[in-house]
Amino acid sequence: MSKNVHKKSTKKPEIIVNSTKSNNSKSSNTILRIISAFFLGFLIISIIIFTVSLKKLNLLAPWHIVLLFIAEILLLLLISYKLIISPKTTLVTRIILIIISALIGSLSLFGNHYAVSTIKYLENITTEPSETPTSQETEFNDSPFIVYISGSDSRTTLNNNDRSDVNIVAVVNPRTSKILLVNIPRDYYVRLHGTTGNLDKLTHAGTYGIEMSKKTIEDLLGIEIDATVKVGFDAVETIVDTLGGIEIESDQAFTPHTDKSCYITTGTQQVNGACALAFSRERMAYETGDRHRGQNQQQVITKIIKKLSEPAYLLKLPEVFKSAEGLFQTSFSYQEITNLIKYQIAKRPSWEVESVSLDGSGAHMPTYSMGAQNLYVMVPDESTIEAAKIKIAEYLKDGEKVDENENL
Repeated sequence: MSKNVHKKSTKKPEIIVNSTKSNNSKSSNTILRIISAFFLGFLIISIIIFTVSLKKLNLLAPWHIVLLFIAEILLLLLISYKLIISPKTTLVTRIILIIISALIGSLSLFGNHYAVSTIKYLENITTEPSETPTSQETEFNDSPFIVYISGSDSRTTLNNNDRSDVNIVAVVNPRTSKILLVNIPRDYYVRLHGTTGNLDKLTHAGTYGIEMSKKTIEDLLGIEIDATVKVGFDAVETIVDTLGGIEIESDQAFTPHTDKSCYITTGTQQVNGACALAFSRERMAYETGDRHRGQNQQQVITKIIKKLSEPAYLLKLPEVFKSAEGLFQTSFSYQEITNLIKYQIAKRPSWEVESVSLDGSGAHMPTYSMGAQNLYVMVPDESTIEAAKIKIAEYLKDGEKVDENENL
């Protein structure tokens, strides 16, 4: 009898212990489900916000948005089942899924921050008023177009009457993924659009507004420019720094006269924004002076284009725009810039950039803006102008070769 009593007394504590464990387990599962539901809700809200921001930014095609939405739904269903519904999910698995939900949600909010920042800074880009609209609010249709890049001598805020120390015509052909850069020397002796009397240095056209520079170049090259971009010296420096520097190649070593803290070596080297700017402004170190400076400027622009074309740097666009805010103006609209970005993301073209320069001979001549006072000018070499016209025509005709007599 005593043995039976002893056996019964030993079993009772076991039942109590198991019951306590069961209650604790249920309590823990309830707490975990509440935590899981919280992080799942965080994940759902953050993904929805990110998707809406992508839609507003208009960077993805509608079918991309649909695929992204389907993928998000499948991911949410899987996590929901594992976290809340499935009774077989272990504690370790739940914790891992909670951490994954938190990470995905945080990344979605981080992506949303970049998307919103991109929208904000694209909308805040200063646009230069023009006499006639040169851009259309249409979807990017990959047709070739021409952009006039004017480099202002201003180091702070841009003014409408800044001299144009850099004058580059960019012919962009998305269909062939090619860009032609045509450099026109700042001292080029040309007729300012709509004027009579003395010719003038091209740089002086900028003092009458970017529209004067644009139309003067259109007259010179027989082209129609679709858009303009005006940048200050500081814009180059800040953009290059935001991109983490660029790699340049120099055919000689020198210390730039505009920045003695920089030393340009022979060959390929990585430079920061200040030294990239000094490299692009240097002319005294070269026998050919302004001609070589133009080539350096084209190289810096090419390097920036190449880096901005890389997918990794598309995410830096908000930072790039913010860093250069107030340091450049453009006639491109917000929608057109967005369309260009969309095209870059969708097609991922690897741009091939070619550079040519107009040339001439030095002289001292009176100018339209300064009257009878003789100033240094570069008298155009007509053969280089005609060669540039032919090259431009090739790019505008989707890269097909044209008859050289067509533009003569």
